[in-house]
Amino acid sequence: MSRGFVRGSIGIGEDLDGLVRALETVRDRVLSQELPLLTHADLGSAKDDRDGKREALRRGRLKRFVVRVHTEAGPRIIKVAETVGFGNTVHGLLGRSIAQREHLNQMRAERLELAATKTAGYLELRTGPLLKRAIQVQTELDPTLPTWTDVLETDLQMGGDEALDRAARALAATHALGFFHGDLKGFHAFVPEPKGETYGLVWLDLGRVAFRLTPRKRIINLYQALRFVVPRRPEAEERFVHAYCQASGIRAQAAERTLRRVRRFLAYKLRTHPNP
Repeated sequence: MSRGFVRGSIGIGEDLDGLVRALETVRDRVLSQELPLLTHADLGSAKDDRDGKREALRRGRLKRFVVRVHTEAGPRIIKVAETVGFGNTVHGLLGRSIAQREHLNQMRAERLELAATKTAGYLELRTGPLLKRAIQVQTELDPTLPTWTDVLETDLQMGGDEALDRAARALAATHALGFFHGDLKGFHAFVPEPKGETYGLVWLDLGRVAFRLTPRKRIINLYQALRFVVPRRPEAEERFVHAYCQASGIRAQAAERTLRRVRRFLAYKLRTHPNP
């Protein structure tokens, strides 16, 4: 068992002893393959890089990873944040841990009905004042929920580019609540009710979110949507951005300026960050 003390906040009815054990032993259990790593490959959206992540963990270089554990309260998803390097150590000393921040973000998103799972709390393992490891605990994702990417691909096959209008309205509805997701990808968003003229989005991976939308954040999310969600065709990009602006109450003239700004940002990011 790891030396140190544990602090945090866990929901009523959760298996506190089991979660503390997970906090203290998760690294060794992943390295022994007792606990399998979860990755975006489990959502069918990326290559399987489990072996590389496990090796990085063995060398002490993996900052974030996700596992599933079985507790007396049921299966739980645990998002682990290892303290790697001086910067993380100072942040854990002076500020909130990543696990605590995501827990608080997720509670706010749940109140807005924008969270794809529920938070069960967070725990921190500390030695003296220094943070060693933190975990945020979530309920499992409903396996029947389709991703935003899945819904859009199906809609495009069934109805052509008109599907882009629905997708744009979904993002505009999320923004209307002031919500900004800093890592907007199709596999981070899910659609609880995909049928009908409009649909809403719920979100995973809530460590990098904000609850006040600024003009810059709006452009960032539109760039991310064009890069990771919308088909890479000029006419598809234009239709999506114009439909988003119409749903958001942005005037047609401003919509053209918005499209130009988003395309400039997209071109810059593709040049400077070619890999997602």
